[in-house]
Amino acid sequence: MVELGSMAVAAMVWIFRSVGGRSEAAPDQALEAALGRLRATVQAQLGSDPALVRLETEAVEGAPAPSEQTRRRVVGALEAAGSRDAAFAAKLRRAVLEVQQTAASQRRLTV
Repeated sequence: MVELGSMAVAAMVWIFRSVGGRSEAAPDQALEAALGRLRATVQAQLGSDPALVRLETEAVEGAPAPSEQTRRRVVGALEAAGSRDAAFAAKLRRAVLEVQQTAASQRRLTV
């Protein structure tokens, strides 16, 4: 689940940068839809978790990468949620895989 959490964090950073106008490139509709589903999955589970809020703040403020502490906290929150809720873990896995496959087909985003 750690690797999955790390991939989700990388995608969430890209999403937050895109929303904050700091992304290098805008996604096409397919990638935007996949990223939207990942974001909805994570936010539905973590809500206003302080680690997720911090991740968004760092991304929007233009940090080149999330701080190690923030990354660990979000990954930990995702791991904890996934260990408590198998349905969420499966949904997160599907959402991350969809982003990876869509991005790879377009060679747009490395997650």
